[in-house]
Amino acid sequence: MPRSAIRPAIRAQHAPRGELAPLRFERRREDREAAEGSLAASYSGDGRVGITRLELVDRSPSGLGVRTRVRIEPGMIVTICPKGSTIPWMAGCAVRCERDGEAWRVGIAFDTRRAA
Repeated sequence: MPRSAIRPAIRAQHAPRGELAPLRFERRREDREAAEGSLAASYSGDGRVGITRLELVDRSPSGLGVRTRVRIEPGMIVTICPKGSTIPWMAGCAVRCERDGEAWRVGIAFDTRRAA
């Protein structure tokens, strides 16, 4: 198959005719938007348990991107507790953890349970 026959198949719909739009190599299914604020959270897993403060970076309907001083490994359970609440509010699973200066950048995915 000639290369020119492949090109139209990968052109994004919003790209002008004759131009190729960059491909999006993004695993997220939902768009993220910037977020501000902080939350108290507990984390557990892999023989560790603790409490830390999460600084919000971004959010989506199914998760949060946060910064924290504690390394929260992928697979650990993170339970957030908003300011003023005395009980945990929502639990999720850490899906990534990367060094970000002197802090850690952690991705948290929440379980999207649906009513029966």
